[in-house]
Amino acid sequence: MQLSLRNIDFIWLVLMIITVLNAVVAETADGSLLITIIIAISIGFKGRMVVQRFMELHNANRFIKNMMNAYFYVIPLLVVIVQAFPDTIANLTRLN
Repeated sequence: MQLSLRNIDFIWLVLMIITVLNAVVAETADGSLLITIIIAISIGFKGRMVVQRFMELHNANRFIKNMMNAYFYVIPLLVVIVQAFPDTIANLTRLN
């Protein structure tokens, strides 16, 4: 997929706007599960955009491509799980 400089600039601008909006929401909103889900979805979206548009993985080894794509589903899911069950996660990861 060949991207023009104009498309790359637009994609970069969209990613930057999402990042700034996430930062504003994270600093001003209460730490609710809904806010965490919204931010997790944007993390996944931004990651997929970077992988699809900038990393040029369309010709990469299928395993590498699948692992990169899976990363941006797994990490946001883990963020939501930690927000939803903080005490359980803390108990599971405690050393004592």
